[in-house]
Amino acid sequence: MLQSFIESNYVHICDMQRSILLDENMKDMASRDEFDSVIVKNWMRDYGLFQGIKAEHRELIVEVYIENISKIVDGRDPTLLSDLEFMFDELQMLFYSAVPRKWLSAVSKLLWCSFPNDIVIYDSFVERTLVVLQPLLPELQEHRRVGVSVSPKTEQDISSITSFYINYSSLVHEISALHSEQLQALREKYSEHYPHDIRIIDKALWMIGSPNQSYHI
Repeated sequence: MLQSFIESNYVHICDMQRSILLDENMKDMASRDEFDSVIVKNWMRDYGLFQGIKAEHRELIVEVYIENISKIVDGRDPTLLSDLEFMFDELQMLFYSAVPRKWLSAVSKLLWCSFPNDIVIYDSFVERTLVVLQPLLPELQEHRRVGVSVSPKTEQDISSITSFYINYSSLVHEISALHSEQLQALREKYSEHYPHDIRIIDKALWMIGSPNQSYHI
């Protein structure tokens, strides 16, 4: 169902992903556990992680991430459900303790920096696309319905947000697996060096769900 859309927009998607220059900095710093707080803050700002966050709390969020991320991800495998649950719960809890609000999207983006081939980034436009696609793609019908993530009122709500994310992530991974051969063929066809299939699929779903994003057909 998505094959022609992906083919028509593949080059544009890869161009968009490669243009996010600070992604490379964040992946490199996460791999070495050596962080430049200015780069982290700029990356967070560019990705919208500070929306609704007061200026005086932004340095705190950067500090929480830098001081804790290696302890959360070290020795963990994001393809194992128990490890994914642990990492998502832990980082959410730390951020929520610092600034009580919903951290679903932010946590997914920051964990992606540590596991760029495996972690799915949450976005409401992608969620919108999944809601429509799930009844239409047999492979997605075997999964729990997308559902809606709660806005946490207490720390007890964090586990339900993690449960929502894991199901959401499994749907995106299912779509990525369906198109893995196509993506490899497109990579060879266009001599494309952008390496992360999961982000290409994520961006395609984002384009479909975005009311104003242009696309090719």
